[in-house]
Amino acid sequence: MEWETLLALANRSLVTPALADALQNADDVPEEVQAFLREIDSRARQRNAMLRAQLAEAAAKLNSIGLVPVMLKGTAMLADHGDGECNRILSDLDIMLPQDRLEDAISALRELGYSYVSEAPNGWDVHALGREKDAGMIDLHSRIKIAAPLLDHAALADEAKAVALDTARVLVPSPDHQALIFIVHDQLQEYDYARGQIDLRHLVDLAILARRAQIDWSRLIRLMPTRHGRNAMRVQMRSLHSLLGGEVPDRMVRGIWPRLQHKRRLLQLRYPPLASLFTMLTLLVDPPINPPLEGGREGVEHPERRGLWRLSRLLELSRSRPLPTKA
Repeated sequence: MEWETLLALANRSLVTPALADALQNADDVPEEVQAFLREIDSRARQRNAMLRAQLAEAAAKLNSIGLVPVMLKGTAMLADHGDGECNRILSDLDIMLPQDRLEDAISALRELGYSYVSEAPNGWDVHALGREKDAGMIDLHSRIKIAAPLLDHAALADEAKAVALDTARVLVPSPDHQALIFIVHDQLQEYDYARGQIDLRHLVDLAILARRAQIDWSRLIRLMPTRHGRNAMRVQMRSLHSLLGGEVPDRMVRGIWPRLQHKRRLLQLRYPPLASLFTMLTLLVDPPINPPLEGGREGVEHPERRGLWRLSRLLELSRSRPLPTKA
């Protein structure tokens, strides 16, 4: 086992606590590796405890102006299971609010000492706020940044469960919606499906979620309205099933395309120069019908621009280099 390579990948992907949990009872792990994993796990728990306290304070302030925020991605797992059971390091806190209340929320958080750090450059209404004393920033969202399905505060809150954080109340999306967010964020929003990349961090999150809750995998497919999106889902399910033993029904991961794309991902890890060729082939065979939203507008509103959009994305993605957190 090449422990240095494994630990470097785990650190880069922010999943070292999950690795520590998986190997804590293993007999063939060198003591120095176990010591390293215990140290990182301990520090991650301390950091997550700080983030959970920060989240509880911010949520209480939002509650005071009539807002019950929806938790997203790792923040949902932190809120639902606690800092001691969130098996990875969180970089920030992702919170979703109704679009028409974002300015109210920002004003309220300013009263707690938060300052405005940045806004998404493409008009996405994603606002980052921070304080020097905190472990991470708060990112305020109004919706997930893809054209379809619509995943905004109202859509997620409808099936979410209420969770108490000290005196505050937050909403954690249903297991189906949490899985859907992990998949569409990476596969469609970040173009991992087209580029053949694996965000190990969110794949591990998906595996943990699948172990803790009952996910309706068939429903996930039905929630995705485009063939491109459904193909992306099946490929991610295949990778989850093959790499992490995710309990995905066999019928969901059958078929030539999921198998080919999963093998393509593994081949790119060994031979990165192949990525550009495979990206172009994937987009030619399975182009996205509707581009992600731009500035909050549906891509389907401008069908005459689809061809130009596809060509521009084809050229851009074929030249893209893997992100540092990708496996």
